[in-house]
Amino acid sequence: EHLSASTLEIVEYYVYCDAQQYAYNPLLNYTRNAYAQLVALNATVYGLAPYAEDCNVQNESAILLRDYNHSLTQLVGVIDALQCERIHASLTSVTNDMCVDGIQWWFLFYAAQCLVILLLVLRGYCVCTTKVEQFRVGEANHNHYNVVVDNDDAASEHSDDRDAIIADARRSRAVSRPSFNDNDVRKCIKFLLPFMDNETVLDQKAQSLQRSGFNRSGQPLNAELVRRALSIVKNYKANSDSHFVHPLLKDLV
Repeated sequence: EHLSASTLEIVEYYVYCDAQQYAYNPLLNYTRNAYAQLVALNATVYGLAPYAEDCNVQNESAILLRDYNHSLTQLVGVIDALQCERIHASLTSVTNDMCVDGIQWWFLFYAAQCLVILLLVLRGYCVCTTKVEQFRVGEANHNHYNVVVDNDDAASEHSDDRDAIIADARRSRAVSRPSFNDNDVRKCIKFLLPFMDNETVLDQKAQSLQRSGFNRSGQPLNAELVRRALSIVKNYKANSDSHFVHPLLKDLV
């Protein structure tokens, strides 16, 4: 609403590029008028040339003619650049880039986002399905071990079997649970230290501890206990020049 009439005519001339409906372009007309007025001075400018030598202004006359011709050439270039076809073609190219290509890229990004959301939904469905299947398997196993038998004798026998299974499971957990302390580790370290310089023998002694304990007929030692003691001995050998000594090695080395 703040555009002047002349400015609006210039914009319409290049936007529509219609020689019949929007033929008037004030900017192009001003340029053509300037060119016509400059051409009208042609005879006057060149008429001064014969008097340049008499008036001792040859240099000034040459500069005037050069600037005059240069101005004519520049105005011709401006008139050519202000033609509707050239600017309208640039406008069409920019419009296609912004509207057509922009919409296509926006659609591709939107489709990619939808695909990511769909994949997340499918992943959640797969995870949920897996958990449901695991729950069903667990329920089936639970029901398998909790069948109710009407016969009293059969129920009693089943109860005994179940108690035996629970007892075995408890013993199994008791065996797998580490049941040693720092004193046990320290005792194992003391046994392994004399073999520290020969890594092959050291490993053999560690395996022997796991099989038969401190003597061939002894009780096997916990594998985690032997592994921890062996690790401390090997670390001490590898860092023998260090000032740090593992607390369990105190008074042993």
